[in-house]
Amino acid sequence: MSSQLPLCLSSSKCHYARYGSSANLSSLPLDLPVLPKSYVRYSLDYSNNSKLRRLEHRPYFANTSALDVSNCGLTEIDLGQWESVSHMTLLNIRGNKLHTFFSNGADTVNISGKLFAGGNPWRCSCANSWMIGWLQSLSKHLSEPGDMHCNSPSRLYGINILKSTEEDFCVDPVKRALTIGMSTLASAASLVIIAGLCVYTWRVKCHKIAKFHPFDRDECEGEEMDYDVYLCCSSESRILTECKFWNS
Repeated sequence: MSSQLPLCLSSSKCHYARYGSSANLSSLPLDLPVLPKSYVRYSLDYSNNSKLRRLEHRPYFANTSALDVSNCGLTEIDLGQWESVSHMTLLNIRGNKLHTFFSNGADTVNISGKLFAGGNPWRCSCANSWMIGWLQSLSKHLSEPGDMHCNSPSRLYGINILKSTEEDFCVDPVKRALTIGMSTLASAASLVIIAGLCVYTWRVKCHKIAKFHPFDRDECEGEEMDYDVYLCCSSESRILTECKFWNS
């Protein structure tokens, strides 16, 4: 870890900075040197530590005004950790591997300072749709509101989260169109089947009342026949049967 440097932000307060950028850290140090004066606060730079996967709470966070963990390997920050850093005047989590801010309790966290959060592969799923309203409520604290882009799913890649809606996150227009199309086809097929069954069931009544039969055809053109079956007996008492089916 490199040397300690004072970072004076005003004439009345001086922030005591401890830098650990690119120090190959896999976790934050457990303790820091005691602050020289009561009004002094830590300004911590732990950026560019690719092995740093989790932002774990440390007691000195209570006396920290700025924390930079940008371009690390952070994959998650749970609710308790967010609460321990929410009071800081600057929090930089840019360029990590974060898909979401936290899994639940979003409405209970308020950021009081500047938040750098762009450059993360945000997952814009329906389960993460709460991020839209939460980030919009914190828009004045976001230092890079135009850089909050969706990384997945592919249909939302590059879309600004703050300009999205819950419908954008939850409704896939292609799937919706396919669902509507399949539903329409299923309804049409059902109607055809029902109509066919009705015609088949009431075919006799249709024929009697409306003289209509779906298979009505004259197999012997030019002949006038009133019956479906015609029986003819010869003088030799042998039964000869001639069946003409044009209405059966």
